[in-house]
Amino acid sequence: MARAEIHLAAQRYEHVILAVMLLLLHLAVWSEPVHPLGRSLLLAHLGMFLLWQPIWQRDRRLDARGLLLAVAAIAVFVWLSSWLLLFGWLLLLIGLIGGRTLLAREERFTYLLALVIVVSDLLIRVTPAYFGIGTINPDVIGLFKYGMLPLCLATALVPATRAPRLDYPVDLFRALFLALVIALLAMASLLNMYRNEVEYPLALFQSLVAIGIFLLLLSWLLSPSSGVRGLAQLWDRSLLNIGTPFETWLAELARCAQRCRTPQEFLEEAMQGLVELPWIAGVEWSGETTAGRAGKPTPHAIPLEMDDLKLSLSVHGSAGPAMLLHCKLLVQLLALFYLAKEREQELARQAQLRGIYETGARVTHDIKNLLQSLQGMIAALQSDLPPAPPEEERRRKGQRSLNLLRRQLPLLSRRLQLALDKLQAPESGSEARTPLREWWETLKTRYRDEGYRFEAALQGNPGIPTELFDSVAENLLENARLKQQTETGIGIEVLLEEAGGQVVLEVRDTGSPLPSELARLLFTGPVDSDQGHGIGLYQAARQAQVLGFDLELVANRQGEVRFRLSGPVQAAEGQYPLFG
Repeated sequence: MARAEIHLAAQRYEHVILAVMLLLLHLAVWSEPVHPLGRSLLLAHLGMFLLWQPIWQRDRRLDARGLLLAVAAIAVFVWLSSWLLLFGWLLLLIGLIGGRTLLAREERFTYLLALVIVVSDLLIRVTPAYFGIGTINPDVIGLFKYGMLPLCLATALVPATRAPRLDYPVDLFRALFLALVIALLAMASLLNMYRNEVEYPLALFQSLVAIGIFLLLLSWLLSPSSGVRGLAQLWDRSLLNIGTPFETWLAELARCAQRCRTPQEFLEEAMQGLVELPWIAGVEWSGETTAGRAGKPTPHAIPLEMDDLKLSLSVHGSAGPAMLLHCKLLVQLLALFYLAKEREQELARQAQLRGIYETGARVTHDIKNLLQSLQGMIAALQSDLPPAPPEEERRRKGQRSLNLLRRQLPLLSRRLQLALDKLQAPESGSEARTPLREWWETLKTRYRDEGYRFEAALQGNPGIPTELFDSVAENLLENARLKQQTETGIGIEVLLEEAGGQVVLEVRDTGSPLPSELARLLFTGPVDSDQGHGIGLYQAARQAQVLGFDLELVANRQGEVRFRLSGPVQAAEGQYPLFG
């Protein structure tokens, strides 16, 4: 509880701690580092630094060894304090203060003010004192010596409005860059002073202007509005690169995904490519359906887990935060491609099963129609056999029954063969075609005794997909026949037109219209049906769509219910002989 309270207090009063730390540092810098007062102030400054520092969590309990090392380091630093140590310490503070990742405007203003104080102490006090520069105007020294005191106190007056957080991130790249720029500014000022024999303040001002112009020019070149895209691209690529650019790895994964058919093959090939990276020695992976190993294991392993895929990357040395992040990004790309490959395989499997299911549904419907045809033939044959017919009547009806069998049995045999072919090759893309006139005559023969009206206007004799036209005609005529059983006086008409490479088949009846909800769902999926599965017209519509035809309900009102099948046909004059 006490540690948590200390942690919350440190968060709440962080700007106050920072102000006290800067004030003690400023007083220590402007005192002699070897003077007892200067060392005492420096010791107090280091104590406040431990409360403020963004490296370790403030509520972390130090063990005996860590506490001993911290005390020993502080004691050595204070005992050996000199201008050189202060120079290095201020550079470190500049990096920590400038590298903080800040979100609120108040925080940015506070730390910008702190950065001004520390940089001023380094350039105005520590650098001249270390290099023995005594030509600085006393008024300038007094301005910075006493003028920075109000700034130190001003950092404590800025309200802390940010939300509490558990970590205190420091951008290492920004921290190093800022510390190196300030060090370069100090060295450039000294070099300019000795080379051109000018006073230190003037040399510092000239170096500051030169470095500022250089940074502004570099920032402009890296901005998208400058029009110089090559340098910005190189900069972005270098930030994401520790030996293997992301676009190269992404292209390699895409090539592997195209070459490999199964997820297992893709994973094995991708892992081989991962091992070829110069900083990865080996990799071991395992999942629900795959496991393997590539390369050589090392004592330095990086365990990673992406969904159901677990990996262990073996690297040549201890992995730092940058390498860990890079490994996670590379493996995440690999895992995404692997999951996409698994989904692709699952979709292909579902498509295959769906094709088998739809074929089975079509065959079931065809067999139902065949059974109905057989039942109709049996009923016709039984009606032609009275108990004791005269000899002439028996011979006449027997001849009629024989003609019926001769007419229908070849049709039934052909339809059974088509159903068997579909069961043996459900995904076959071939489609049997029949001359249009031959199919029309067969259809009229099949329904000769049903009382339907057939009309045709044909210019040629192209080939049509037999299974599609049979399925559509049988479904539509069967539905019309069922309506005839419940509604009296219904007429059924079948029309066929062909001209200019287009064929139109229509089935009309004069009964009641279909319900609006049923009409809307008729071709989009199975519907409720009392006589079957309600899937016949849905299957026929899907088959028509695949073959480039349209099956639609063009009229649905009282006295006129009209279905139409239309589409292009193979205009093959001379390929099929014309009848008549």
